[in-house]
Amino acid sequence: MNRNQFDEALKKLDSAPVTKKVLRLVLASDTNAEIAQSRGKSEGTIRKQVSNLYERFGIARQFTDDPNFQRRELKTLFEKYKPEWLSEKAIAKPNQESVETYAGSGKNLMSLATSMLEQLSFDEKFKKNITSSYTGYRLKNPGARAKKYLLVLAQRKEGLCISVSKDVLEPHILCLKYYEDAAPDIILGKFWIIPSKEDIFLASMQTHYPTLLDGEVTGSFTLNEGAFLFHHNIDIDNSIDFIESPEEFEVNSLGSHNCYLVINEDQLFPDTLQVCITSREILEEFIRYFGENLMEN
Repeated sequence: MNRNQFDEALKKLDSAPVTKKVLRLVLASDTNAEIAQSRGKSEGTIRKQVSNLYERFGIARQFTDDPNFQRRELKTLFEKYKPEWLSEKAIAKPNQESVETYAGSGKNLMSLATSMLEQLSFDEKFKKNITSSYTGYRLKNPGARAKKYLLVLAQRKEGLCISVSKDVLEPHILCLKYYEDAAPDIILGKFWIIPSKEDIFLASMQTHYPTLLDGEVTGSFTLNEGAFLFHHNIDIDNSIDFIESPEEFEVNSLGSHNCYLVINEDQLFPDTLQVCITSREILEEFIRYFGENLMEN
């Protein structure tokens, strides 16, 4: 790609601000998982957006064992034609208020989590398996159920990642969707609303999505309900389309990030869903909530 082609491809991103934001995060060396976490999207959505970036800049897939080949090629282009974008580290990301982050926070949060589980007598019901990359808990006597992990703790540089069985976590999450005709609904994001912050969260939702939740913080809600009702020939007088395309949704529109956790798929343990926690306060509430739930079920 020559300079003119590069400049043209970059200019076209002015009309695609969402893709442009993802580009800046890719250039900052964020992984797809990290981008999904910061943007409040699924990793599948981010993969599509990143693939779209490669196509825009003429970077084709190669038959290579290197999974980062295209990312390196993209960075090489910017090193050549737009090096200042690689040196800018102040990439806009959601701030988590009252976060207790510091060097080694993942390690400290891991110690706190395992200590709390011990206090819940987790060892009486669950067998703990410690590896170099995670600590997993599975039932000692699973009976007819599969011998899979129901809880996994993984220390990461961004904090403590906790994966919980989908059967346990899904009934307690908020799922926001976008309806498309003749296609599966697009999952815009899944969230666990922190119980002690539910009132704050519901109040903040009134700014961008009034009447959407009607006091609920769990379940599935469609942000373009009008399109769904119209397609099914249902009266739409009282319906509202809060967005006109999936790209319009921003996790920042949900209000303070201190009120919820973004939920992602765990690629290593596909029967679980994962959150990443960087706050001691939120970790304590999460472990109490789901630790007790796991002990009771």
